Amino acid sequence: MKRITAALLALCLAAAMTLPVYAAPPKAGFENFREINTYAIDSFADVSGWFAADVASVYSLGLMEGSTDENGERSFRPGGKITLAETVTLACRIRSTYLSDGAQFEQRSVWYQSYVDYAVEAGILSGAEEYEDYTCAATRAQFAAILAKALPEEAYREINAVEIGAIPDVSMEEGYSFSVYKLYRAGILTGSDGAGTFKPDESITRGEAAAITARIVAPDKRLSVALYAPLYVGFTMDNSNQGGVVITGLSMTTEGELCYLTMEFKSQTSRFLSIMNASESLYILKVVVIDPGVEQFTFAFPLSALKEIYEASSDPAKEQIIMEFYASGDPGSVTDRFYIAIDQFSKYFAEDGETDEAEDAE
Repeated sequence: MKRITAALLALCLAAAMTLPVYAAPPKAGFENFREINTYAIDSFADVSGWFAADVASVYSLGLMEGSTDENGERSFRPGGKITLAETVTLACRIRSTYLSDGAQFEQRSVWYQSYVDYAVEAGILSGAEEYEDYTCAATRAQFAAILAKALPEEAYREINAVEIGAIPDVSMEEGYSFSVYKLYRAGILTGSDGAGTFKPDESITRGEAAAITARIVAPDKRLSVALYAPLYVGFTMDNSNQGGVVITGLSMTTEGELCYLTMEFKSQTSRFLSIMNASESLYILKVVVIDPGVEQFTFAFPLSALKEIYEASSDPAKEQIIMEFYASGDPGSVTDRFYIAIDQFSKYFAEDGETDEAEDAE
């Protein structure tokens, strides 16, 4: 019996030794982006300025390359346009490296075909026919739409509060809009000015592409931005409408320490327009003369002034701002008066601890 038991044990050990050993699947993550090229200060003759560090980063990681002319001089062409084919290639390299999937992109008669095939399979493109001509320059909207799908959702962690409707030139009716908002909220895009303007129809340069790519693959390089949608405020008007004023639009935005209140209107007799608070101690923010034919005006005043009005009221929900039209420089000649509820502006003055969801996520 002992001999049989020993024989069975030996047989089991031998079988175990012949079983295949499976390696653990590679772990996806930003740590997979490693230096594979050496970048020197003279690697590219045409690289200098704000994007130089980003070019060095994406080149050393093997994500973007330069070119060599007939004289052997290497250049990156930072001001050159990036094509759709190059954009898809960049997205595929980012994804394949992040996932460490070992994808091989072999050269074919159409050099970018293997990248397009990978992009379709990965869901970066809806199909190979998504773009008619991959050799044309990519717009900023197209670049954002492609790069926003390069990585899984968790790789684009939201760190910024960017409200829907806050990017002034990105309509939510456009198919690329949610991709753009994803990149803004992740700190990868911030816009070209303080208002967060995106310029979706303009082409994107290789230098800009390098900067965006560097932020995608290195979360510590991502930027902070906070953009709020234009605040469309409600208002009431005296029924008499003596000046024949018709308001067709009223909105508020902020930029830094300034508040901008824009009115679109038509007035037949009024020549002056003022804005003030409705408390007992009137706080006049601004008085302007309306030239004949003017149908839009923007008040600009310190945000601190609006905050002062907001905090002065014991019941902010009932505090109001008055906008007055009057026919002469004498405030006694008021023709029309509009009331704007101050609680519409309360989100700009939240106390510490009253953070929104985006701030909590950050």
